[in-house]
Amino acid sequence: MTASVSSINKIRKKYGIKSGGSITSSQYREAQILSSSASSKTHSKSTNPYSFIYYITTNIEQRKITIKLVGKHLSKNRFDSLSKWGVSGQKSYIKAIKKSSYDCYLVNRKMFFEFKKNGLFPLKKATVEYIFYNVSSRDEDGNSETIKRLQDTFTTMGIIIDDKRSVLTSICAPREVLITRGSEYYVEAILRF
Repeated sequence: MTASVSSINKIRKKYGIKSGGSITSSQYREAQILSSSASSKTHSKSTNPYSFIYYITTNIEQRKITIKLVGKHLSKNRFDSLSKWGVSGQKSYIKAIKKSSYDCYLVNRKMFFEFKKNGLFPLKKATVEYIFYNVSSRDEDGNSETIKRLQDTFTTMGIIIDDKRSVLTSICAPREVLITRGSEYYVEAILRF
């Protein structure tokens, strides 16, 4: 679940952080709880059934950025089957991933600005490795829809200049790690530059 911008701003105000300043992960979780309680009070008719959280960690010395997308990522077949109920199902999924990447950008924007100022972002060339944590194994192309959405958000957040193959190349086929039912689904994308 993502935290709304207004919840993040309330947390900033509570802890005396200036507007646009970074918040800690525990403060972000507090903003998520604040968002969920606010959304449960409004009961909108068009609630999005998908929710994701982006986490980003950087290790500049090792020239590595790890991006973790937490939430139930759909297989290509499941994503395609959403069109049976109209385009709105697919749009909800895409919108949820985009919203979570935007929230991640807002929470970490001080870091993004610093990297951009120092010429690190956007990356002009990078390799990427994907690790999917699923309950059951998927076909080789089963995670392609999630990969496509992740790469789009890398560009949107300004991490890479473009998501075409000349800029972003996979170093291996996406790996899978099987998790037990009830565990949290997530995807890790490790960018090396």
